[in-house]
Amino acid sequence: MNIAYTAVLEVSEDCALFLSALLHTERQRRGTRKGRRASGTYKQAVLVRRWFLDDTRMSALARDGFVRQK
Repeated sequence: MNIAYTAVLEVSEDCALFLSALLHTERQRRGTRKGRRASGTYKQAVLVRRWFLDDTRMSALARDGFVRQK
């Protein structure tokens, strides 16, 4: 059985936006076309922060990244 939950990541919104902007810039530098990634840069930035701050397992991050909210 799986139990879904919502958590609060204790980082500033500015930090997430800054990391998102860095990811966006890197995508532009590499020439990544729109719609070629499963997640947008903001969602990826949040996943990266969870990985670094909470030491969340990659399998959990991947699973959480593809769960659709109803």
